[in-house]
Amino acid sequence: MTLLEQYQARREICEMEIEGGSFRQEEMMELQELDYRISVLYTLQSLLASIRRDMGLPVLSWHYRVITTYFDQVAKERKFGSGMDAFRIKERDEALADMEKTIREEKERIRSVPPLDAPDYKKKMGKYFGAVLSAWMRYRQTYIKI
Repeated sequence: MTLLEQYQARREICEMEIEGGSFRQEEMMELQELDYRISVLYTLQSLLASIRRDMGLPVLSWHYRVITTYFDQVAKERKFGSGMDAFRIKERDEALADMEKTIREEKERIRSVPPLDAPDYKKKMGKYFGAVLSAWMRYRQTYIKI
């Protein structure tokens, strides 16, 4: 089961609890975080799926700018969550720094060896997504653990 499928399954449980009247209001932040993570994962899935074999380098260049801009924004948005002590603040700051470093390193890796064609680009984007998503998940967990 993919991470997206796990989140969707948890979301369905929340919906059933809401409909059944057993949803606890303390879980509202988790539900909002689930919706956010599902949205990000869907967006990235769509961005990767939209790469076609016949795309030329100018289109791939534009696509790459869309992806890098999206990752830059994801690093800056939705900065709310449960209460924090000094340890959690430090943990969050470290996770954000790690994610920003991962984004920078992945951009540099792609720039240093540009893709040859659309299939090569798609392969490189898959690796880029995997690296950044791993860091992003660690970062998001410092806000709301799911």
